Amino acid sequence: MVRREDGFTLVETVVVLAVVAILMGVIGVGSNYWLEEQRKMNLETLNEQANQALITYYTMYGRFPFEVCVDAGGAQAVNPGDPPVILTEDQSEKLMDEIGKVTSQRVVQEYDPGDYTLTVTYSNAYVAGMEFERR
Repeated sequence: MVRREDGFTLVETVVVLAVVAILMGVIGVGSNYWLEEQRKMNLETLNEQANQALITYYTMYGRFPFEVCVDAGGAQAVNPGDPPVILTEDQSEKLMDEIGKVTSQRVVQEYDPGDYTLTVTYSNAYVAGMEFERR
């Protein structure tokens, strides 16, 4: 008479572990995709809020706050028709401080110049833009 114990054999345990590992790999790849999509959506939201903050600033003061954006020589770096300007961290902080005067939006509160590159465009008296990119 052979006595059989209740429980899993070694082969059954290895098979279950292999299936779990495969499923975790699939879920990990999928979650990385969704995390990246979430980061992109957050960046799009940040850009929309930043540009809305610029419109608010323009509405209140009748100008855009670009006089805080100067090059190394002290000259204004953004003029109508100029190509986009990538701001330094110091210039970015000054610009966000100016925008913070008219808005308490998340874009000003959560902006960290170490995490983003900020590009400013100024195409005419009515349209200006800020675009954030992750570093």
